[in-house]
Amino acid sequence: MPWTGSGSPFITDWDIGVYIQAVIDASKLNITGASGDWGFNSRMDKVLKFLETRELNNASYPFWFYQSTDGKVWHDASDKTTEPVDIVDTGRLFVALNNLRNYDNNLTQRVNNIVLYGQQYNRSNYAALLPSVAADGYGSTSIYAYIICSGFAGFWPDTLRGIQTKILDNIYSPSNGNVSVNGVVLPKAAITTDVLLSCIFDINNTDSRLNTLTNQVYLAHQAYYNATGKYRAFGEGASISTDWQWEWVVFHDGRIWIALDQNYHEISVPPFIYTKVAIGFLAMNNSSFSKSLCVYLEHSNSEPVVGFLDGVDEGGSVLNGVGSLTNGLIIGAALYAIQNSS
Repeated sequence: MPWTGSGSPFITDWDIGVYIQAVIDASKLNITGASGDWGFNSRMDKVLKFLETRELNNASYPFWFYQSTDGKVWHDASDKTTEPVDIVDTGRLFVALNNLRNYDNNLTQRVNNIVLYGQQYNRSNYAALLPSVAADGYGSTSIYAYIICSGFAGFWPDTLRGIQTKILDNIYSPSNGNVSVNGVVLPKAAITTDVLLSCIFDINNTDSRLNTLTNQVYLAHQAYYNATGKYRAFGEGASISTDWQWEWVVFHDGRIWIALDQNYHEISVPPFIYTKVAIGFLAMNNSSFSKSLCVYLEHSNSEPVVGFLDGVDEGGSVLNGVGSLTNGLIIGAALYAIQNSS
């Protein structure tokens, strides 16, 4: 399994979902063929075998972290968690697994055996999570809730029917309110760019309001540049100052342009300009701003040899890691741009 990034030989279900989606997208782009050790069939067989046989926790759900090198549990991190399952990462994985069985129906039964409890492999009882997924989504204004519900709805569409629409209703509800981000009006909701781009690139038949929201977030970045002369490409990922960094264009309490560490404490460091977000913007908006943003990152980073670097912070410090999350989203952006070019 791929590492999350250089120096991080660990994986979560979110990482696995990104990898599965990247392999599907690479196959559609004819970057990889079907056969051979590095072909689509071999890659997917290895991933599905891992999901079919990996060690589960005492609640019979996946551990939060596994070691990429041998597939064993990374207890140092997993044992610190207090919840039996990472519902966010599970939702992201399910988006990709649903896309996988739709792309290659020869894998449908194997995917179903992993997700749907009581069949051949008798793995995790994910259906037991549906009431909490529905309840959380019904009252949520977070874009993370949208991708969670989308993933589960791919396998239980009747149970979660209407929840994705309800989340966007909540985000755009007049009672929820709006905030001005450098003159661009955005809903007062939990909005980060990575998840928006993943929804646009990877989920079929999304609500048109999702495209509107993503475009408004793009315009907020452009407005920030116009006001300050400094580039931004807010997302989540590795950073220089902390293990992991979440950058919110808008937070649920109405704060804008804030960065949080892995403990969800606000940090006062130069935000990161994430390469994946910049290229995602370019795929959706082939504008002079998105082009200049990507050129700035191209000049700031070294030439990509084994993948695009994660990015550079606004102080000019380069994050030299080459992450699967960065390059997975970029492959999705490339496919989206080609499919939607006029």
